[in-house]
Amino acid sequence: SSRVLWTLAVTQFKLPVNHAIMYELQNIFNLLPGVTGAPIVAGAGMEVEGASSAEKAQAGMTSVSRAMQTAMSTQTNDMLLVIYLSSLIRSVIGLHNLINNKVQLASKEKESEGEKEKEKEKEKNDKTKKAEAAPSEKSAQ
Repeated sequence: SSRVLWTLAVTQFKLPVNHAIMYELQNIFNLLPGVTGAPIVAGAGMEVEGASSAEKAQAGMTSVSRAMQTAMSTQTNDMLLVIYLSSLIRSVIGLHNLINNKVQLASKEKESEGEKEKEKEKEKNDKTKKAEAAPSEKSAQ
């Protein structure tokens, strides 16, 4: 992408360094957890004699690195599970509200149709009363 191209151009001295961007990149990298072979081994500052000690130190770093990766993966999976469940619950609540809204609209439509039918019946009754009253008025004259 363009960020990668920009970074490559800056590292090859084709573009000048933008210190604000470099500061932000440094902040981003400082916030990332170190999950690859960090030297968090007992006696890491001491001299190691012989290959067997070096192999032990390397094995210790690898086991710490694997433990850190496992812990980070577990924590990340737990956080993603919470996000997934939250999204799922939000969707279910949204569907529930949608169904309730449709039910309310349907009941209001039925009520309004019932009122319209009553008005029509009332108008018909009024017309029939007027029609019945009109011949009796003619005969009275």
